[in-house]
Amino acid sequence: MFRNGPMDVRLAYDASLFIAPQEVGHWVHARIRNWKAVHAPSAGRAPIVGLRSGPMCAPGDLVLSLVGERGVGKTWLLRHLAREQRHTSRVVYLDLESRDAYVSVDEYVGDTQNQVARVCGDEAALLLVDHVPPHLDEHLKALEDAVLRPHLARRGSMVVMALVHPTQACWRAPELRGGETVAMPRFNQMQTRLQWRCLERAGLAEPVPLPDEMWRLSDGLPLLNYLLATCPRLDAFELLLDYWLDRVPTGERSVVRSCLDAVCALPFLEHAGIQRTLDVYGHYHSEPTRHPIHPRAVPNLLRKYWLARPAANAPGRIVLVDSVQRAAREVMRARNATLLAMLKEVA
Repeated sequence: MFRNGPMDVRLAYDASLFIAPQEVGHWVHARIRNWKAVHAPSAGRAPIVGLRSGPMCAPGDLVLSLVGERGVGKTWLLRHLAREQRHTSRVVYLDLESRDAYVSVDEYVGDTQNQVARVCGDEAALLLVDHVPPHLDEHLKALEDAVLRPHLARRGSMVVMALVHPTQACWRAPELRGGETVAMPRFNQMQTRLQWRCLERAGLAEPVPLPDEMWRLSDGLPLLNYLLATCPRLDAFELLLDYWLDRVPTGERSVVRSCLDAVCALPFLEHAGIQRTLDVYGHYHSEPTRHPIHPRAVPNLLRKYWLARPAANAPGRIVLVDSVQRAAREVMRARNATLLAMLKEVA
């Protein structure tokens, strides 16, 4: 789920720390079992001469998408599937972020083709594709054409992918943009308590907070649970904000963070409320020209980087992502309680 770095607080997958997302886990396992029954003969079974080897269902039916906010555990679920399925399936984990290490498109695609071929040869495979971005680049165009589409159309391989943006996948092919989708929920109180115990047994958890207090603070987001268990409370929320903002280009980051801070007390991102909070924020900092952005542009800017989303129970309205709003408020409460109080008053 998490990997170490100055702006990246993810801890590498560890089976001893994995907590199964129960309903989602059952859903994914059921579909993998169905696929294996049709498309993935056991490794020890000899092929039947003359048996048609092409896919027996539409390619779009072989695609599953995991969606959810950052830090909810999509990568860890894919990593866990790769580990547990390797004894019964030809399974390949592909992290699309690895393409950043390649200047050459051909080298990236060639290495990926070799990785897949080493595992499955010409047979169907379970392809676990992580960090699928919302926008296509040249590396991913070539990967789609050379690996993903042929595996779906000709081999009956199954693709389980985790999306960076909960509602957008970069692919051009309808079969890759279709398929079934499942939302990854946050942990409930019992799962959070279990995560705490696993971290404690591993010697990673601090003595405080208690698991139930951790769940109240995190609302069950696995990444925030981990940070609260291993860091002081303020550090945990600041690290979470850094993690959310690390996908924002450097040139936009200060404006995005200022907008986020200014509107963190609003229940909905609407023009009048945004205007009032931007005025208060600018006046408080005595720099009214510091944030040259129109209030109507704020929701689009925050949605662009999935810091805001459509409200689930209020069609047409936009809200901050819960964990982002929670973290922004907690940091401001600790760093500048007076400003937070002023923003709450005008909100």
